[in-house]
Amino acid sequence: MEEFKVPESEIIARRKAIQKEMQANNIDGTFISQRVDQFYFTGTAQNGYVYIPAEGEPLLLIKKYMPRAMVESPL
Repeated sequence: MEEFKVPESEIIARRKAIQKEMQANNIDGTFISQRVDQFYFTGTAQNGYVYIPAEGEPLLLIKKYMPRAMVESPL
């Protein structure tokens, strides 16, 4: 059985969309801790957090298993 992987282009499009909304509303960034939301914006549901700034690249912080997160997420 092949594993599902969110395409990198989709992850980038989602990030750009939220960054556009943050810029329009004068928000500096968002810190995501819920796994469902983390998966939506990164492609991985590993135990951790993601910070998305209004401009620039996001930061993915993984608590446990970074090798798996690196396979699942383009961040």
